[in-house]
Amino acid sequence: MDRGFEETEIDGVALVHTPVYRDERGRLQMIHDQDLFESAGRDVSFQRTLYSRSDRRVLRGLHIQTEPYTEAKLVSCLHGEIFDVAVDLRRGSETYGDAVTVRLSGDGTASLFIPRGFAHGFVALADDSVVHYMSDNEYAPDHASGVHWADHSVGIDWPVTDPVVAERDEKLGSLAAFTERHR
Repeated sequence: MDRGFEETEIDGVALVHTPVYRDERGRLQMIHDQDLFESAGRDVSFQRTLYSRSDRRVLRGLHIQTEPYTEAKLVSCLHGEIFDVAVDLRRGSETYGDAVTVRLSGDGTASLFIPRGFAHGFVALADDSVVHYMSDNEYAPDHASGVHWADHSVGIDWPVTDPVVAERDEKLGSLAAFTERHR
């Protein structure tokens, strides 16, 4: 696919393909095209842009901001490779607790669009993996929450058995605990 949204198995989560132009100087790729989002019926206005750099085995997540600060994200890997995860935490969703997993790389042509109501995380599969995030809401630390990356009830088959995880992320609770707190 050259340009457009490729839906995943969970409603709302999509790979976003944009054209890549390559020549002897390197490559050029547009990460976000508002017209493409509007033509796909995605009403989102990104407010923040961030990036992270991680070495192989660094796992970040699974993070979510709770109401009223939920956020949609557009996630791209600019360099290296990541295994990216979005977990459905939308109240009443038929796929609540299910995850979408994709590999994104600096050589790829896709980004992952994650709508509001999903926890997000990734593990770096290469040293110096650079991830670019766009978010449609402000950061609200009092509404920061998440689910532990290794919660078996979510069933993510992480491609790394010994990840490097921040203390904050190791303290995240189970899906059941998240559900109980945010009914």
